[in-house]
Amino acid sequence: MKKTFTQEEVNELLAKNKRTLQAKLAAAEKAHQQLLENKHLTEDERTRLETSLEELRAASRTKEQQLIHEKKQLEERLSNQLKEAQEKVTKTWQMYENSTIERALLDAAIGNEAYNPDQVATLLRKSAKLVEKKDEHGKLIGGHEVMVELADQHAETDEPIVTTRTPDAAVKRMKELSKHGNLFKSGVVSGLGSHSATGGVTPGKNGRLSREQIANLSQDQYNKIRKENPALLGFTK
Repeated sequence: MKKTFTQEEVNELLAKNKRTLQAKLAAAEKAHQQLLENKHLTEDERTRLETSLEELRAASRTKEQQLIHEKKQLEERLSNQLKEAQEKVTKTWQMYENSTIERALLDAAIGNEAYNPDQVATLLRKSAKLVEKKDEHGKLIGGHEVMVELADQHAETDEPIVTTRTPDAAVKRMKELSKHGNLFKSGVVSGLGSHSATGGVTPGKNGRLSREQIANLSQDQYNKIRKENPALLGFTK
């Protein structure tokens, strides 16, 4: 005669089988983890072990736990994809920003007859930014433009100030400042075979160049003035 089990006995038997299965799964998971610690595994062996380990873990989860796990994996995958997309956008923008600024500065330096356009562009690079365009009322009008924060000086007091200008306006202003005059073909002092730019390097009331102006001369400029117009340097022929 077959034995009849009560519901309580059935539940107990099922629970016992479940505990036994969970113990076996836990032992198998531990064994997989130990195998994965082996540094001499080939890439293919490691991949198979990781796949097998994930299957063991999935088997030991309840349906609710499995849904939570899959949801978490999906969120992580989407988060990583979003991060990669954002990094690509940022990198592309930085490349566009750098090339736009460098091109604008170089064009301004060439247009204003710099001896070495790359040198002038490098001097202004750190203070140049690509900003959104605004109208005269400060309202955004779409698009971007390069602006330069130039270390300037007040026209009347000569006090140091910072002015914001377009690349072309900034380079033109550099030509007017004595400390930058020797960077431009039209900003050299009299005696070099070229006229002085407005506000450029010109002698003082005593007919001589200041110490600062002399310090900013290139060696070739100094030699030429020394030979052709030594009075500018305080010498007599």
